[in-house]
Amino acid sequence: MTFRRPAARLFLVDHAYRVLLLHVADPPRPGSWWQLPGGTVRRREDAVDACGRLLRDETGIDVGVRAGPCVWVRASGRWLRARERTYVAWLDEPGAPRADAVPAAAGTRLGERWWTLDELAATAERFDPPGLPSLAPAVVRGEYGPGPVAIGQN
Repeated sequence: MTFRRPAARLFLVDHAYRVLLLHVADPPRPGSWWQLPGGTVRRREDAVDACGRLLRDETGIDVGVRAGPCVWVRASGRWLRARERTYVAWLDEPGAPRADAVPAAAGTRLGERWWTLDELAATAERFDPPGLPSLAPAVVRGEYGPGPVAIGQN
């Protein structure tokens, strides 16, 4: 049986053109990887609103964020099919105080980091989506079209 769920992620860029990624692990999957903040869109919740809620829950960032357009779409998962939409956003207040993030399930969220494009290009770390280091520069530079780009499946 396959379950379907809408999902949304936020490609958050700060004043120094860095991208916020979360370091995560999921015990059924081996190892850890870096991914954009985001997750499940609740019933009757707008995807952009879900991005704000998830960013606040995962990082405590809840002020100074300007949401932009959806830049990527993809399908992910084998048993739980997610239709994932990724929105670009800019952090206008990098020094703003953060609210308390919702505690992560044991072993799932290992940390967070702001990555420069050079760091993304030079690292051997794992990312989800796997092509994130090569996809990121165009988004950071604002080079995206009027509609989202399909970036494949996970």
